[in-house]
Amino acid sequence: MFELTEKPILPQDYRKLFKDDRAGGFVFFEGVVRNSNNGRDVKSLEYDAYPELCRPQAQQIIYEAEEKFSVQKIVIAHRTGHLQVGDIAVWIAVSAQHRDAAFRACRFLIDEIKIRLPIWKKEFYSDGDSGWVNCETQSKDIFSTVPEKEQYYSRQTALKEIGDPGQKRLQEARVLVVGAGGLGCAALTSLAEAGVGTIGICEFDTLEIHNLHRQALYSANDVGKSKIELAVGRLKKMNPFIRVLSHPVCLSASNIHEVIENYDCILDCTDNFKSKYLLNDAAYLSKKVLIQANIYQWDGEIHTYYPGQSKTCLRCLWQIIPQPECVGNCVEAGVIGVVPNIVGHWQALEALKYFLGSNDLLVDRVLMINFQTNQIQSLTVSPQVACPLCGATPTITSIEAQNYESEVPVMSLEVDLSNIPLKDWSQYEFIDIREEQELFMEPVNMIKTQHLPMSEFEQWQFAFDPKKQYLIFCAGGVRSLHIVELLHEQGITNAFSISNGVPAIKYYFEHSSST
Repeated sequence: MFELTEKPILPQDYRKLFKDDRAGGFVFFEGVVRNSNNGRDVKSLEYDAYPELCRPQAQQIIYEAEEKFSVQKIVIAHRTGHLQVGDIAVWIAVSAQHRDAAFRACRFLIDEIKIRLPIWKKEFYSDGDSGWVNCETQSKDIFSTVPEKEQYYSRQTALKEIGDPGQKRLQEARVLVVGAGGLGCAALTSLAEAGVGTIGICEFDTLEIHNLHRQALYSANDVGKSKIELAVGRLKKMNPFIRVLSHPVCLSASNIHEVIENYDCILDCTDNFKSKYLLNDAAYLSKKVLIQANIYQWDGEIHTYYPGQSKTCLRCLWQIIPQPECVGNCVEAGVIGVVPNIVGHWQALEALKYFLGSNDLLVDRVLMINFQTNQIQSLTVSPQVACPLCGATPTITSIEAQNYESEVPVMSLEVDLSNIPLKDWSQYEFIDIREEQELFMEPVNMIKTQHLPMSEFEQWQFAFDPKKQYLIFCAGGVRSLHIVELLHEQGITNAFSISNGVPAIKYYFEHSSST
């Protein structure tokens, strides 16, 4: 609890709010007006504050203390207006199970309040002079430059789709971003700048130097530091009108409900299958909006689960979790920084549209972008009766750890051409699912192929001979892997995706020809 008040602070009134049988330690701090400062006699003080900025900042400090010291209750009262010598200027109370946590939390609170809150004081001296005095590192001049909230969002609220009512909805929104890497940094930046009122970050990793080319919230001198602490600090400086909460944990079946329970919308910015399926299942069971994204080299994709509107989920695309090596990660496959940045911002835009009431969300479809060819496609996802989560007879009805182990063998969906001698390629039908423009830009002329563009999947998806073997490829292997999964779901198990797509075909053809 935090209160700004012009009335005298009476500790006995606040103590009534403080009874807690769980606590064994109670620490109270009273800051009073003294009669001298720097050798000058002080007669009285005047405190001025910026309430609109002060309250959310104070609440953020309280949240930080609760997480850092495991305390039970916190009450803070701060005076404004004119105070006499001996009047209480600030009163802080902390309760905790143990006294050490209560003492340390109380010290943390008063130090942070003096540094971070937009409160300044004017001293009146016995010689008739007066002057504004810094509250630790803050000054009146500094806070004269803090923008009014209306000014901060003025260009955004000028949009007829937003206006003041829309901005209010964003201010009341609560979004959790899981992962503060390439996708997460971009998404967090857009959410903070747009004024999403409460932003949670779930991340447990530390910053490494190879992260910097795509994770714009961090800088070179941050290497080795906690990503979540860095991200929280950057976002607070970026927008003083929002609250940023931290969840420095590795997401698991045992903690996911606790992490997501207080949020309306979740952004999946992770880079591993286990977390994606865990978030998918938890969002479905908890009826939370989930916006998921994936990147692979030059490709990105986004899709949204919206309770009450979505008829499909991630398991309608891939029923069971592929092995981690089924699709290469950024370390193995490489990534250009602009790709996760654009996709992460797009995720944030999808979240903003949800809170603003848009009817055009990525529900039951996957938006697929190839940034090398500038191809954008929207793949419709069909409901799967056999889906173990949202199908007719679901087998996943709660979050159980055993549901998040990889189950699909790598070679069941995807093949590495290096394992197939060139002389044996004739045993396969090669299906090129790229679009017409991609074929023109990067033709594959060294082998006979059949062109079945992904955008026409619904027309050709059943046109397969069960006596033949098919190898399906695209520019990089991501789209073809999706198509193969959909085909296998329909019982077409004689089709496989070529790992790494066109580059793999060209490389292995040239390599085999030269030996």
